[in-house]
Amino acid sequence: MKNHLKATSTLFFLGPILATIMGLIAVRYFDIPSNVFFTNAIGIIVGIPLAMLIIFKWKKRIKKELLIAAFSCIALLAICFFFPGINMVYRWIQLGAVDINVSMIVLPLILYCINQLLRESFVTYALIILCITGLILSMQPDAGQVSAFGVASLVLFFMNNVKWSIKLAAVLVIALIGFLGWNRVDLLEPVDQVQDVLVMIYDFGPIGYFGLFIVLAAAFYPFAWFAVKGERTLSVAFILYLIVQLIVTEFGNYPVPLLGAGGSAIIGWYLMLGLAPKNKHI
Repeated sequence: MKNHLKATSTLFFLGPILATIMGLIAVRYFDIPSNVFFTNAIGIIVGIPLAMLIIFKWKKRIKKELLIAAFSCIALLAICFFFPGINMVYRWIQLGAVDINVSMIVLPLILYCINQLLRESFVTYALIILCITGLILSMQPDAGQVSAFGVASLVLFFMNNVKWSIKLAAVLVIALIGFLGWNRVDLLEPVDQVQDVLVMIYDFGPIGYFGLFIVLAAAFYPFAWFAVKGERTLSVAFILYLIVQLIVTEFGNYPVPLLGAGGSAIIGWYLMLGLAPKNKHI
């Protein structure tokens, strides 16, 4: 039993690794520069210990700690406006040659905080965090993250035991930030290694589709497992957050999470892996 549990636990961590390998193969096949994938490797190196730390050391958070965590994440989102944007888009904190897509890292933690606040009946704080986060995302602008965050938040408000008036308020807030996000003009040009990876994989034909199925199965498997065995609400929210991030890439120049070049989504994924289980010891 212990060996089976150990093997299953190892499988939980493979999603971003397999995705990075597949994305790297795709861009190299089409002779597109792949050196930027070093940030994916950094994301994996940082993400795995981070997930392990959360799994084994993360204790139940009280209201004060949840609020500090959530508003610290919001502050990081706001700091993006103080860095040079690209075509009036402000989504990154620049550290030397590395651009960190902040929302892909902090939104999983914000979703966790909202979920915990709702479970403890601190619904006003949850709504305030939802409003501020959504407005910042729509101002950056980032319709992709607005959509993913909005859908995931909707799951949290509807699957937790809160009044219907609060659920309706959440729907109105999410509809508003969605409208604002999708009505802001995004002038970013696509970067092959970041936004067009799925198109390259589709060009491989059946082999590409099979490989993509394996990668996505590995990426979603831990959260599906936790949804059945552990913390259902947060895991379902994380699943939909990932799905919407993939879907929006078909409607605009938004980064393909995990498969595309960039370590931010990978760190965010490992954060979700650490936060998802109700039982912290896998």
